[in-house]
Amino acid sequence: ANAMLVNGNITTAGAGTIVLTGSDAITQDASSLIQTANGLITLASGAGGVTVDVVESTGNGTITLTATGGAISEADDTARVGAAGSSSILALTAGTRIGNTGAGQALNTNVGTLRASATTTIDIAEATGLQLGDVTAGVTSSGGNITIATANGAITTGNSVTTTGGNGAITLTSVGDGITISNTLTANGSGNVDINSGAGFTLADTIVMSSGTGAITVDTTGANAMLVNGNITTAGAG
Repeated sequence: ANAMLVNGNITTAGAGTIVLTGSDAITQDASSLIQTANGLITLASGAGGVTVDVVESTGNGTITLTATGGAISEADDTARVGAAGSSSILALTAGTRIGNTGAGQALNTNVGTLRASATTTIDIAEATGLQLGDVTAGVTSSGGNITIATANGAITTGNSVTTTGGNGAITLTSVGDGITISNTLTANGSGNVDINSGAGFTLADTIVMSSGTGAITVDTTGANAMLVNGNITTAGAG
């Protein structure tokens, strides 16, 4: 059970891939780079956490980060997963949280699609637009809140977004573009659902956005339409 420390740069070109696997923690320092051109990147820790600085595929290869026994976190707040403007799929699996603890410590991303699973919080700050989930997997926490924000782009869904325990809340915030929910979005127990759209909001036909007993709030910016073609439900005093 030995840790893996990446204090320099690991790069490959063409279709080359990078796969780092270990039974203990995998840690990049705050000035390191893991980069492919078109190939996939996999960082997988069997028992520890994964701490990243810059991890990117400039040709939009899939990036997979797995911390079976711990958290996925950043070396510092200049860290980034995904190349600037990329459409990479980012698959995150954490035994505890995704993102650092404390205010302003979301995991910074620049990708196209997010698949994520954690047992506590999921906190993501995306630079552009982001699709939550795809045909393979969605975004889910079994015991904490999900907080996802885009700095300059829309939020859409390609699979479910759910919290399944811990009264986990779901907060989605987009800047400069809208939010479209095309798949089930459900907060556990008294967890609130808070949607903050930089433009319009659409809940697609037959789709359910719900909380067990929590409050559900949708806020759009300016003179933008709000289209509710599915069902919004909560119980109790929600």
